[in-house]
Amino acid sequence: MVLWVAVPAVAVWLLQHRADSVTLADPQTVYVEVQANTAAVVQEVNISLRLEGGATVLAPALTGIVEQLLVQPGQTLTSGQPLAVIGGMTRLAVNSERPFARPLAVGDKGPDVAMLHATLTSLGYSSGAGSTYSQATARGVAQLQKAVSQVPGGDTSGASFDPNWFFYLPAGEVVVATNELVLGAPAPAAGEPVLTARRSVTEATLTLEQDAGDQAPAGVEQPTGPDTSAPSPAEVTPPEADAQPVQSFTAPADAQLAVNGTPLELVEDRAHVAPASFPALLELLEPGSRTVGAQLTTAPGPGEFSVPAAAIFTSQTGNSCVLARRGTATAAERVVVVGNTFDRAVVTGDLTDDVTVAVSPPARDRTCA
Repeated sequence: MVLWVAVPAVAVWLLQHRADSVTLADPQTVYVEVQANTAAVVQEVNISLRLEGGATVLAPALTGIVEQLLVQPGQTLTSGQPLAVIGGMTRLAVNSERPFARPLAVGDKGPDVAMLHATLTSLGYSSGAGSTYSQATARGVAQLQKAVSQVPGGDTSGASFDPNWFFYLPAGEVVVATNELVLGAPAPAAGEPVLTARRSVTEATLTLEQDAGDQAPAGVEQPTGPDTSAPSPAEVTPPEADAQPVQSFTAPADAQLAVNGTPLELVEDRAHVAPASFPALLELLEPGSRTVGAQLTTAPGPGEFSVPAAAIFTSQTGNSCVLARRGTATAAERVVVVGNTFDRAVVTGDLTDDVTVAVSPPARDRTCA
């Protein structure tokens, strides 16, 4: 009985004594050589968009059944294009100075008659002139009526215009986001929404601002101060009134801008995307967002060095730094992150290719001015 109690007690004492005598070795800091950068530099940026809300196309006073849908979401709708067949007539989407509001016949006068003349001309039909509905106007209206309703030809004198042949299109061209017309359903009531247009881009500005989820590689701080690759920022008007101002910057002269391999053009100031690239930006824009993540690629430049991303840390003063070793002396030194190449960061600073830097330096050494 004594042995059964004593043996386990002695074993526990021996294990505890050995544990107390074991000391863990200090973790070893790994240093790697700094390399002169020879690869293309990729800098993650954002494109901040100023957006206009999508226009809405409303129904005129229609009767009948929706017999055919001629425009689908994603398609571009232009002025004069057929939108749907409703009540036996092909209804056109027409962009004019304002919506047509009354029937027009020979002898009528007014600015809406002049607007009708301009519309007939744009659609390729005969037209009168001025602001008086004439027999010339009637001939053009008869041609239009034949096209939209397939009425037989014949006497065109006195043909009158019905404003309900047209859906008013607020712009000359829109990309359809939604189509509310339902095949086989009764025509929508006057004033009901029929189509909504996709939002359009009016301005696209380069910025270093980041959305959540578009963070820099682990351990790498995006540049916060001025440097040769990112000139002094200037405040830009935000896309929406409740948005915070963003900081724009000018892309280097030799930088190429792209989003996931899709190249984008820049205007002369190198701080804004050219309008020719706006359609591509809309395709790349996530729902509910006002920014698109992009990449600026530049050729390697003088004074650029490649270091492991994990070698860079952010000091208490907000600077990007590395723990550098020259000979036997080590010191934390400030650097400016200008981009990355694969898993390495590209920096500028007081470095040379005979310096080594610590990978994931200890917390006690992460201080620099």
